[in-house]
Amino acid sequence: MRELGALGNRLMVNLASEPLFKKAGITEDSLNSILLDKIHFVGNANSQIDAVIKKCWELIERHKKAASYEPGDIL
Repeated sequence: MRELGALGNRLMVNLASEPLFKKAGITEDSLNSILLDKIHFVGNANSQIDAVIKKCWELIERHKKAASYEPGDIL
């Protein structure tokens, strides 16, 4: 499903036919449209990446001299 998307998958048909889903107005088309939009699969990745970048920049700012470090020869 990750590579091919939701097309041809009976899961959406089965879910959409469930009484709870029907009552909530969730249709097969709405489920398929959600699965076709790949952004739903990344979860919190974007905010996690932003948090790591922020921490990296804080470290870089705090340790500016480390950026010019050049290691010596390895024995």
